[in-house]
Amino acid sequence: MIYHKHVTADTSVENSQFVNSSFKIFTEKHFSLSNLSEDNQFGGHFGKYSYDGKTYTEHIKYSSYKPLIGQSPKFKSKMEGDKWMIEGVFEVEGEEFKMKETWQRIE
Repeated sequence: MIYHKHVTADTSVENSQFVNSSFKIFTEKHFSLSNLSEDNQFGGHFGKYSYDGKTYTEHIKYSSYKPLIGQSPKFKSKMEGDKWMIEGVFEVEGEEFKMKETWQRIE
């Protein structure tokens, strides 16, 4: 991840400089997200994903943040070269959560 922004009713956080990197790994049907916080706490989730050419959907089977388990957040998705941008709105524990991320492809 090279950019992240999330907005809730009372908070807005934007970041493009990370102490620790976040990674998403994809297979044909599954994804895995992993990250370390600034204080080296592990976080992440995994499950199946779907993509219809415009909308990327994560079907979260496991998450270190339990309220995400069983959710299927949808994101507008766009590729520009080796950068992937996703943007969406979903609900976490009754609170609307707007998220925008940019990911850099690595091989």
